[in-house]
Amino acid sequence: MKRHLVICLFLLSVIGLTAQEHVAVDLGLPSGLKWASCNIGASVPDSYGDFFAWGETAPRKVFTNKNSKTHGMSFNKLLESGVIDQNGNLTPEYDAAHVMWGGDWRMPTKEEIKELLDPKNCTCTWSTEYSVKGCVIRSKTNGNTIFIPVSGSRYDSSIFSEGYRGFCWSASVNPNSTRAYTLSIGSGNHNLASDYRSYGMNIRPVTK
Repeated sequence: MKRHLVICLFLLSVIGLTAQEHVAVDLGLPSGLKWASCNIGASVPDSYGDFFAWGETAPRKVFTNKNSKTHGMSFNKLLESGVIDQNGNLTPEYDAAHVMWGGDWRMPTKEEIKELLDPKNCTCTWSTEYSVKGCVIRSKTNGNTIFIPVSGSRYDSSIFSEGYRGFCWSASVNPNSTRAYTLSIGSGNHNLASDYRSYGMNIRPVTK
């Protein structure tokens, strides 16, 4: 009996830790979408977490055009290969947030990033209060917040814009180029941008 109790308590503690790692923050957005409190690979909001090339589900440290699985692929080629759907968004098996976290977790679309950054919905404030520089995104309806660290981007073994700008991949491909859309955060502005799919960037998941 005592052994069964110990096992149950252990399982509950594991479940609790898992839940804490994947906290969904309600920012009162019109769509009802919730944003994760941390990037994939991070256990606290001010940790960078892992870096991914767009459309890939495993993190790595070196990023080049040659080792990117989607670099140079046209919209039609991505569609034919099952990487994206008709709307230009990653399918579940190519969505790192869904593959790594499961459930309803996924990467945000470009429209969902626009919703997050809409000044009617949230404010974005530069902050140095955490262990790293970044931006606090605060809901205008309920006051809840998430923190996005400015971790820069990776190409080859080099780091660009660390401490000045942060990038999180969206699920949406830029249909007119070899790029994909990103959440771009900095001290001066915060916007939907697009960048080469071979670059290494963070992922901030969303859920219902």
